Amino acid sequence: MVHGGGSCSSGGGGGGGYSHSSNHTYVHISTSNNSRGHRVNGHRQEFTCNDCKGIFICLGLCCGCRGKNHVQRMFRIWAWLFIIALVTGLAVGFGGFGPKSVPASPTDMIPITNGIHSSFCHGVDIDTTIPVSVFLLLSTPAVSATKVKYVTTQTALIAEDRYEYWGFYLLSGSKIELEVCGDRDGDMYIIKGDGNFDSWKEDNYNVGTYKKTVRTRACVSPHHDATKIPFSVTVTGEYYLVLTNHNYKPLSASITFLLDRTVYDLGQNTKFCSNTTHCHVDLAGENESKSIVVYVPETDDFDFNVKTACLRRNEVFIYIFLLIPLVIGFLATGYFVCIKCRLNVLSRARSQQESHIRASCPSAKGYQAIPNVVRNEPSAPPLDDVDPPSYDEAVKYQKR
Repeated sequence: MVHGGGSCSSGGGGGGGYSHSSNHTYVHISTSNNSRGHRVNGHRQEFTCNDCKGIFICLGLCCGCRGKNHVQRMFRIWAWLFIIALVTGLAVGFGGFGPKSVPASPTDMIPITNGIHSSFCHGVDIDTTIPVSVFLLLSTPAVSATKVKYVTTQTALIAEDRYEYWGFYLLSGSKIELEVCGDRDGDMYIIKGDGNFDSWKEDNYNVGTYKKTVRTRACVSPHHDATKIPFSVTVTGEYYLVLTNHNYKPLSASITFLLDRTVYDLGQNTKFCSNTTHCHVDLAGENESKSIVVYVPETDDFDFNVKTACLRRNEVFIYIFLLIPLVIGFLATGYFVCIKCRLNVLSRARSQQESHIRASCPSAKGYQAIPNVVRNEPSAPPLDDVDPPSYDEAVKYQKR
């Protein structure tokens, strides 16, 4: 059973450190003076596409969209391809397909899908602290027509302004009935999913984070005065059942969990491992397309995890994060080389055309400047009171 506790918030959010005890994991959450039902500004900021503009511009400039010459552009492209391939490969190999830890509860049937895929993993190692059974299913797990009942009673001593929670992985169609008997009033919340539970820790009064809440009353006899809370599961997932104490004194309570579980039909499937704390599942060959389901038997241990480790296919990571970047790099290099060759051809053709034009025109040295000879004609004599020259005078003047 997923089990733990923490401090209640007063309407605001706040992060804190984790403190561990023998049976509980407490999360200290700072409080604020904000009114209930509102978040503190700045605690959850969504990353929108507008925030990506600067990143895309920076990557575009750094990856070679701009540069002084083609050599610098190609160098930048190769450098960034190497960095991106290295970082992405490490993130996928050790992050997405790295070791995972799944919290488990008694009688849980948990499909192992997170960080496991036959295309990237040739096998899976499963480790637990209590014996479990591992099944290989031919296809997607099918729901059985029969249900399994599970009943457990837990006691809790919750200090003022704190909470304690229990978690179960429940399939769609399951039913929960809680019987809460405490010496004081309390608040029981039913929350689905880790994300909603984390948001609820920041603001216990945010109605969008929980599926149901019921005010529990003080009781004397668990069989007569207990607060009964029924709930039907419509979506498969992790469900957290949280009891809070907003009193000024500690709350001592007894909680009975009555689960009418929907289970997978495992009758016609292969039980790969039975009642063991370590199981190696081979996903090669005929097991490549099969699904893995871990069945947790009834146990008194309420705090344990199912740890999985993907045995990676190294050749797949080499193909994706080495060969593909190399192909992209060579294509980009060929593109820039073609552009450079085309520019060289155009420049050579332009030079030849200019040379041909200069050769077809007469040279400037073949031309000589012809002096402009001014011919001085004899001016005519004035016509007023002057007799024209005689023939001899005119001839003489002409000769001169």
